[in-house]
Amino acid sequence: GAAVWSRRRSRAVYARDLSGEGKGTASAAEAARAADFLLIGVPDGAIAGVVLGLHRARALKAGQTLIHLSGALPAAALKVRAGLRLGALHPIQTLPTAEEGIRRLPGSFFGIEGSPGMLPVLGAIVLKLDGIPLRVPAENKPLYHAAMAMACNHVTALAAASTEMLVKAGLPKAQVLQALLPLMRGTVDALARRGVPRALTGPVARGDAGLVAMHLAALQAKMPDLLPLYVTCARQALRVARAKGLGAKQARELNRILHL
Repeated sequence: GAAVWSRRRSRAVYARDLSGEGKGTASAAEAARAADFLLIGVPDGAIAGVVLGLHRARALKAGQTLIHLSGALPAAALKVRAGLRLGALHPIQTLPTAEEGIRRLPGSFFGIEGSPGMLPVLGAIVLKLDGIPLRVPAENKPLYHAAMAMACNHVTALAAASTEMLVKAGLPKAQVLQALLPLMRGTVDALARRGVPRALTGPVARGDAGLVAMHLAALQAKMPDLLPLYVTCARQALRVARAKGLGAKQARELNRILHL
């Protein structure tokens, strides 16, 4: 059988009802004592404390499997005693709500990492979820997770910056995000079809230094706080443009403008 525990009882009931399995327990230790397999889904900074608490409550025993869901921490973060089988399972997907997560997980990749012998176990779990396992070296997990943050969280941050710029440009606030979404979806579709660097379009990809200079001047005059963000993104776009085949002369001129 399965057991579910959360600091908030309503969360435990919600998880139980959503999964259709498990029973509520009075404590995490009670849930863990009878378990052979523990899945720990707490914020990264709380993982060590939760596992240490289980260990002090004598809820962990040799042979148990412990898995956390952190993308940045290694499975070794779970080690508080010998004899445990440790793993990390990180869905490479945005999960704003549990319901949306359930819909989006099939077909998603999962970063997996763990103690010897755990990769087949983790891979089997991912396949059961209709996902695709992707092995991540433990020592590189912070870099791996930084990449995921850029691809997901920072896209939202860029959308926020773009909407601010459009409102500053005089467009109606209620419509600017809706105006951007087809453009953003088109970019993701192009990435899926053409990949990097071929999906890159726009003034940097064309080597249009004059237009980029106009962008910089407009930001400097109207939204100087966003100028460094634009420059950083344009410099990265220039690296991609060079890989796509942008000529050396055009690249030098863009590089000069972007490093003034």
